[in-house]
Amino acid sequence: MRAEYIFAAVVGVVGVGCDLLNANGTPAPTAWPDAAPASGTAWDGGILIANPPMSWDASNCSGVGNLCSAGCGSAGQCQVGLNVCVPMSGKNGFPPPSQETPYCLAATCMTYEQASCFCSGAAGQQFSLCPLGPPGVLGVCGSEGKTCGTCCKGLQCVKDSPTSGTCYTACDAGTQCDSGCCTDLKSTGDLECAPATACQTPCTQQGQACSDATRCCNGTCVSSTPNPEFLGCRPSCTSNADCLTGCCQPFSNASGGFCVDAHYCMCTPVGGDCTFTQNCCAGSSCGASGDAGQYVCYKNCMGANDCDGGCCTTYLPGKHYGTCAPNCL
Repeated sequence: MRAEYIFAAVVGVVGVGCDLLNANGTPAPTAWPDAAPASGTAWDGGILIANPPMSWDASNCSGVGNLCSAGCGSAGQCQVGLNVCVPMSGKNGFPPPSQETPYCLAATCMTYEQASCFCSGAAGQQFSLCPLGPPGVLGVCGSEGKTCGTCCKGLQCVKDSPTSGTCYTACDAGTQCDSGCCTDLKSTGDLECAPATACQTPCTQQGQACSDATRCCNGTCVSSTPNPEFLGCRPSCTSNADCLTGCCQPFSNASGGFCVDAHYCMCTPVGGDCTFTQNCCAGSSCGASGDAGQYVCYKNCMGANDCDGGCCTTYLPGKHYGTCAPNCL
């Protein structure tokens, strides 16, 4: 999205120094609190706006919202360093966030009418929050790159797990994005607008070969496993609930795991074909059937009495049980 030099919002105000001046020549605020106030209150003690208008309604702007080069009119004041016309400051300088002036952009806070002028004018085109509407500037909806709750209009929630996601601008081509880059940023199959670098040096998509976890679009790089279907970039997880597939494969030598296809969490009953031990249902293990390359799930056993055929193998490596063999050797 477009670069923003200074921005403040009622639910999380952020400021960056930029040598700005008030009308009386005193320095304008270059930093506001970076933490939200107590839940349900604004900085002036008022109640946060929970249901702001969805769109701007500009009228009688008198210069507010212009670029300074076009003139700021009778109601506007040039914000030095940003080349945008904001509402006139008062005797005490630019207003802080309040119930009356909750819309904060360009190092000042505005009323709804003033913000409508600012965001509907040429100045608003320099601030990516303006197109998201009043809820976006207030911070009551998720803006670009924010964790999904309710994403602002024009954005979609791109899920990287059942419990987490990020708000992005959906796209079909780079021409729809300010950055010129439209890509599957989270390796979920959804296309979204991303920084230009994401197209210049693409990350590695899910399932593709990798050697460095930092290059994976989402998750970690699995490079050592007896199952070739596990190789490549895979979403990270600690439980099945963390995976869109509902299946988390634990690492054998580390905590956590990685998401795999759902069928790896569907167990194979006794007598069914298997390839890897984890496919067999609880109480059974995968073993050679005697036919070349053929593996079958066998019931676990502690001794011959546990098996219908009276044949229990020696204990499996590292286990305190064997499996019921089809024939006693």
